[in-house]
Amino acid sequence: MNLHRYPDIEVTVVHDDGRSDLVTEALDLSIRIAPSLEDASYVAQSLMKSPQVVVASQAYLKRHGRPATPADLARHNCLVHIVKSSAGVWKFAGDPPQEVRVRGTVRSNLGDAIKQAALLGTGISLHPYYMVSEELRAGTLEALLPGSVPEELDIYVVFSTRRNMPTRVRHLLEFLKEWSRDPPDWALPAAPGATRRGASRTRPASSPP
Repeated sequence: MNLHRYPDIEVTVVHDDGRSDLVTEALDLSIRIAPSLEDASYVAQSLMKSPQVVVASQAYLKRHGRPATPADLARHNCLVHIVKSSAGVWKFAGDPPQEVRVRGTVRSNLGDAIKQAALLGTGISLHPYYMVSEELRAGTLEALLPGSVPEELDIYVVFSTRRNMPTRVRHLLEFLKEWSRDPPDWALPAAPGATRRGASRTRPASSPP
């Protein structure tokens, strides 16, 4: 957000796994990333899609080989995000869609912890593209399964109510919608079919991955 345009607005950023109670913790809004939102306690607007990518380090691939299909992941050490994939199931688009039950030696509710384990050569991980775009460009992680597309996530902005919304919150919502219409290169892969515009729509909300 361009704070020079709004010099009287103060911003406090709280980083968590998406389970904050907006009302109890006096938060104006939350940005949540999830396949879907189910809790009707809040109002949510979808800003854009977030493509995902399966990755591993060269060190892991040299020791254990490269999966050729999503089904091969069941035989690899996969690093599981316990909020985004609580049942240990990774989903891939297709006709029909594929679901693969994975397991491994590292589970966490923090994507950064999963990424660091992948960088150390511990196993294969699944991330939103924006989280690993720098590592992919640097070659410290490699994208796997180029013929298979993991399920996309939605990026939502979540708030408690539309009534009596403070001006500062309206300004931030406007900024987020503007940003989502033309996100930077690190947010999306340079691949056919990448969604660069998000449809703004009202949905019930819940905790994200």
